[in-house]
Amino acid sequence: MRVADVFGLNGRRLLDGLAEGRPSAEVLASPDGSAEGKKEQLAEVLQGHLDGEALRLLQQQLQPFDRLVADLAVLDRRLAEGLREHEPLLCLLQTMPGIDAPGPRSLLPEAGPDPAATLPGAEQLAARAGLAPSTNESVGKRRAGAARSGSPHVRALLIECVRDAARTKDCQFHDHRKAMTARRG
Repeated sequence: MRVADVFGLNGRRLLDGLAEGRPSAEVLASPDGSAEGKKEQLAEVLQGHLDGEALRLLQQQLQPFDRLVADLAVLDRRLAEGLREHEPLLCLLQTMPGIDAPGPRSLLPEAGPDPAATLPGAEQLAARAGLAPSTNESVGKRRAGAARSGSPHVRALLIECVRDAARTKDCQFHDHRKAMTARRG
């Protein structure tokens, strides 16, 4: 039996139920969605009993994770407050497929205080991320060069957005991904 994301919604419901010492039947009632079909397997796994020491260890292991989640929420709020003046640009960026609220909030600080001036187009953004290959032209001959090293944070963010856009149904990127997958196998 496998829970895909232990710290996802269903996995966390199971862990919290175990950490609180609730009975197995009550813990099994908490997951929903994709875990619905796995309840028999979960029941087999949850047949054991956590003694006092195991319960304390589980609670001790969950506390740092909860603190980190709370700290990240505070940082997200502070970042959102700092980017309030760029709200129209954030909303515009979120209309693009694959980009949700955290994407533009992470991208704008990397772009600098005036994103329109520093990154007037997609080419400059790709170059800043190190995703645009360099070109070398001499005497009418063009030679492709390696992509320069750019900001690893911007690169990772853009790649994540592109992958999300490729998974978005009813989107040109989804159709392009399907065609590429069919061609490459």
